[in-house]
Amino acid sequence: MSIEKSISWLSKRLKNEYDIKALNEIINWVNDTGIINVNANLLFAKLFISKLNDIKQHDFGSEVYPVNQKAMTNILKLDLDEHYKQFQETLNTNYRREILEQNGINSKPDCIKTEHELEFDELMIKNISKEDIKKIKSGLYELDEVKDRLNNMISNALLKYQV
Repeated sequence: MSIEKSISWLSKRLKNEYDIKALNEIINWVNDTGIINVNANLLFAKLFISKLNDIKQHDFGSEVYPVNQKAMTNILKLDLDEHYKQFQETLNTNYRREILEQNGINSKPDCIKTEHELEFDELMIKNISKEDIKKIKSGLYELDEVKDRLNNMISNALLKYQV
């Protein structure tokens, strides 16, 4: 049961003025604590809202809950090391895409390419140098390097923007 539903349920069952005052004090304390928590974590709050906005732009709905909250929960539940790995994979995917495009190969997914594009890409793949094939297979970014750079960026941001 959510906090809102719990408060509503309790407020309907309270009979005397003192019980209602007590519940209102608890509600005020919960609201104040929430504001304090957000103010104490402004950087997190900004990033949370920004990421939620990114998710919202992809689902085109007007509801905030529950889909977006579930997506955010899944992101926040991930171990930090998994976030590092995902970022490394994104960097290496983009690097591979750049190499393919430099060799004249269309980086669109095969399922949306025309038959002509598929045939052309097949011809172009045969002309990729061994050096570029090695780059595609190995990627450019090692996990330790990515972690170090991200940690440095995060530390600098915290120093610069921390309130």
